[in-house]
Amino acid sequence: MPATGEGWKTQRIHPEAPCPVRAAIREPGGMPAVLIEVAAAAMRPVVEYPTGRGFQVIVEPIRPGSGGEVRLCLLLTETAYADVFGTLADDVAANVAACRNAGEAVARLLSRLHAWQAIMRRHADGLTGEEQTGLFAELLFLAHLIGAGMLPGQALEGWKGPDDGLRDFVFGECEIEIKASVGTAGRFAVACLDQLDDGPRDLILAFTRMQEATGGFTLPELVSDLRRMIVETEPGVLPWFNTLLSSTGYFDVHAHRYSVRRLAVRETQFFSVEDGFPRITQRAVPAGVVDARYTVDVRACAPFAIAADRALEIVMSRGAEGREP
Repeated sequence: MPATGEGWKTQRIHPEAPCPVRAAIREPGGMPAVLIEVAAAAMRPVVEYPTGRGFQVIVEPIRPGSGGEVRLCLLLTETAYADVFGTLADDVAANVAACRNAGEAVARLLSRLHAWQAIMRRHADGLTGEEQTGLFAELLFLAHLIGAGMLPGQALEGWKGPDDGLRDFVFGECEIEIKASVGTAGRFAVACLDQLDDGPRDLILAFTRMQEATGGFTLPELVSDLRRMIVETEPGVLPWFNTLLSSTGYFDVHAHRYSVRRLAVRETQFFSVEDGFPRITQRAVPAGVVDARYTVDVRACAPFAIAADRALEIVMSRGAEGREP
């Protein structure tokens, strides 16, 4: 790659970007980086640039003066976080490239880095057991969709869990809420009054009962299987999947912590959430009650059960309806 300055070996990426964006290696040391070059006038007054585990931002002058140029350098600082940094760098570069001008690019860079900083701080020690279970169930459903013939990009478009959406999946006029339990307890928690309020859309609840078993598989194994499925079908969306995965708090650097717990699926049940379903909504509480968290016994949902094939058919058809022509 051509050298553009002392210490950097670079290659320009995202030629559509409003300012030069370069993949880079810093020498000596061989640390990867993303460089974003903008006019000094596009810079915003920043007291401190965001940093996180494994990355930092430094600013280097290219041409001094108010009419000059500067280089914003997003740099890996710890090799243990190389995989995380690769996903972070892809996300930041793609977001910058989608901007209309250099000023917006700088703002977007800082916004995405603050978001990544918060994610990495919140999940500095990895996912909790409950978070692992929830992610496991969501990834299983994602694998079912792709296995049934939905393109990975379309499946990822509908996956709203990483964005802390009210529903875990949304396809056109169909929403899917994923619930899971480990062990014998056939119950699930509902986080708020709106979570099971179907509103104008069809709402399906998928409940997966799992158990810890030597014959099961680990969360990293499930992630690996999904990556393989995506590469075999639509490899271009793999960086998007990795970014969404990171947004849930799953980082490959923590994979060894998740490799002890093996989960086997006992059953997955599907229910149509409609009038009479065991739930509490805003419409069913006294005035003054603004929120609530409650637990549902899955046995009480039996009258609303729908076959797995039928549930998947509904989701796939709604997804097809919402697809761009």
